[in-house]
This record gives sequence, C-alpha cells and structure tokens, in this order.
Amino acid sequence: MPLLDLDDGTRISEASVIQQYVAGLKSGAIAPAFGTLPRWTLMEWLAFISAEVRERTVQALGNRSTFIAKTLESQPYLTGQEFSIADACLFVVSKWSALHKVDLSPWPACRADRVGALGDFATDAERRRVRRR
Repeated sequence: MPLLDLDDGTRISEASVIQQYVAGLKSGAIAPAFGTLPRWTLMEWLAFISAEVRERTVQALGNRSTFIAKTLESQPYLTGQEFSIADACLFVVSKWSALHKVDLSPWPACRADRVGALGDFATDAERRRVRRR
C-alpha cells in the first residue's frame, strides 16, 4: 500500500487519496476544482481504474480496456481535453501490463506510451517522499 510521509509527520495512505492530495498542491493543473461536476467525473475514473482495471484478472481486462479505449477515441484524456490524475493512474496501471504479461496491443489507447509525458507536474511529484509500508 502506498504511503506518503509529509514534512510535518502526517501520513496519507491509499493511492487515490494520495493522488488527489498531490493534485491539490498545484490547483487546477491535473484535477478540476472540488465540488464541480468535472471533479466527480475524475473521481469516477480513479475508482474505475482502481476497482475495475487494477484488481481484475487478465481475462476480465478486455471489457474494461475496450471501455477505456472507446473513451480515448473521442477525447485525448480520460476526463476530456486536459491531462488529469486519472491519466497518471492509468499510465501506472498500464505499465504493469508488461510485468504481468498482459498484451494491450488490441487496445493501443490503453498503453502507457499513449498517455504521454507528465510535463512539469512530474517534478513536483518527484519531490514527495513516497514509500511502501
């Protein structure tokens, strides 16, 4: 389980919570504002990736990958026109495909190399001390 240690000693756990915390450090950069419909859409994608993609068996991934691929055929990113933490999450999960020998070639939109660069945000995220507990 991921764990984020903050400078003040506070610890935050659970990937989707850490993602939203980090997204909040750079307001509006990779997550819509809290309380807006786009933020709820983002939270849907995070839950879907966590529950329906990351935790599924290889056989069950086809339907989920097809759903993601269809979404990405009509827009550049999961939540629309802007990169978000949902795309970063999909990037990480899709990187695991090689480790688990899952062939994503039928769904090129789901491959990690499709997500693209994280841009300036990556430098902020790299400064955070994240470790596994």
